[in-house]
Amino acid sequence: HNFPINRPCNFLTLNRGFAQILVKGACNPVKAVQSLYYSGMFPNGIFLECVRVVNGVTLKMRVWEKANGETWACGTAAAAAATAAIINGKCLKGETITVKLKGGDLFVKLDENGEVELDGFVKQSFKGIIEI
Repeated sequence: HNFPINRPCNFLTLNRGFAQILVKGACNPVKAVQSLYYSGMFPNGIFLECVRVVNGVTLKMRVWEKANGETWACGTAAAAAATAAIINGKCLKGETITVKLKGGDLFVKLDENGEVELDGFVKQSFKGIIEI
């Protein structure tokens, strides 16, 4: 599929309701997200990660969830992005990959057996009361 996004963006993964975009150069992740989100290809929404490789052990990422919009952090997304970057030769296997998100850094390691280890800090981002 062709989407109206800048040339420096490449897809790492694209399937039903999920996409990872590798962001390079001047690619604007917000425009990439809007292009996919409003393409009509995903009528039930899309879970989207925009990933920029900083170096062999560091990724910068922004995450948008189907109905919630952009989120500050997502461990599952960080683990998936680091794993995809390692498999695609963008990051180093066996090393701890720092994934930088708006809510803070997460640390991902893919070992020789294919198991993923995720580490990071927890901080409260919202407090509220709801009546049910």
